[in-house]
Amino acid sequence: MAKGGERFIPHSHFGGEEIFVLSGSFMDEHGEYPAGSWLRSPHLSKHFPFAREETIIWVKTGHLFLEPSSTAIDGSSHQRHGSQRVFFV
Repeated sequence: MAKGGERFIPHSHFGGEEIFVLSGSFMDEHGEYPAGSWLRSPHLSKHFPFAREETIIWVKTGHLFLEPSSTAIDGSSHQRHGSQRVFFV
């Protein structure tokens, strides 16, 4: 859970990261992700997350050593720093 106004230090994820936003709104320098959003970031992806309001997320890290599919469930894809980051809202 992130408290409103909380900022985390910039970091990378060895083995990638998946985030599911349960409530509130998760944010980083790449966008804002409301409740129901699912993010899948590849091995060694970097970000600087924060929350303006109380936010609850489910996080799984270290299991995405291979590049994920470049397309999200809704058919969209989002480029960041030369690697794919996909999300579904």
